[in-house]
Amino acid sequence: MALPQGFSKWEHLQDVLRNYHNKLVREEFSDITDDDALTIPRGALKRACLLDDDDTVDMTLLRLHLFFFHARKAADLQAPIYGIPVADYDSQVKYKPQVNLYFKQDPDSVPSGRSPSRAEISFRLVNESSTTLTEAELNAIANRIKSELGAANGYRWRKGKILVTYKNLESGLNLQIYAFSEAEGIEVIRKVCDCAQRPYNDDYVTTHEPKKTFPSTPGTQIILGKSRNKPVERPTVYVRFHNASVAIHGLPNPIFLVTRRFSEKSGLVSF
Repeated sequence: MALPQGFSKWEHLQDVLRNYHNKLVREEFSDITDDDALTIPRGALKRACLLDDDDTVDMTLLRLHLFFFHARKAADLQAPIYGIPVADYDSQVKYKPQVNLYFKQDPDSVPSGRSPSRAEISFRLVNESSTTLTEAELNAIANRIKSELGAANGYRWRKGKILVTYKNLESGLNLQIYAFSEAEGIEVIRKVCDCAQRPYNDDYVTTHEPKKTFPSTPGTQIILGKSRNKPVERPTVYVRFHNASVAIHGLPNPIFLVTRRFSEKSGLVSF
């Protein structure tokens, strides 16, 4: 379609961004009217976050940064979680190094209005501790994970309603896999065993068939006067390997072992 005469890319972008962004700002500051005095702290913050038609590019970026990174504390960039600070946890619990494998639903398969499904699988390095683990061992683990899970744009498996467990505590494996079938759950478990360099054994597998039904479209519910989607329990959906990290007692942040190329995190290896 031909663009209208005199069409300005910047004016169009600015208009769309202003309308969308200012709607978010007004929802966030719904307790503050646009004409509240700037002497009110939240009134001043709201005014500083709202985009104006005569803003320069630099002012536009500063207002966006102020709103998303300061007023909302970057909450839009990560899923909310329940937890405690790592330093507090480490002061209470001493643990063996834990390798975490993260899987995530492909963005183009996420239904409108829903968040992408995720899966996390972990295993312990029972023969290591914070003081014995070496960088050479971490690199070896990272390369094994990349070999097992990094091919073909990341290993993909189907989550589902059947719980397949694998319990071999002596090897650091206590897995709970919600899979579409027992066979698919065992396939994932075998992959994890290979990553951990532990032999797979059928004797450690238990399959749990659910008695409860888990609808794929659970409907909506009213919360604070608004209709909102109910969470989907045990969704049937494909998830793809995204990254791997290791948590080491005494370190405030995990070390990323494997990451995707061009991701925001840098791992020991990438795929």
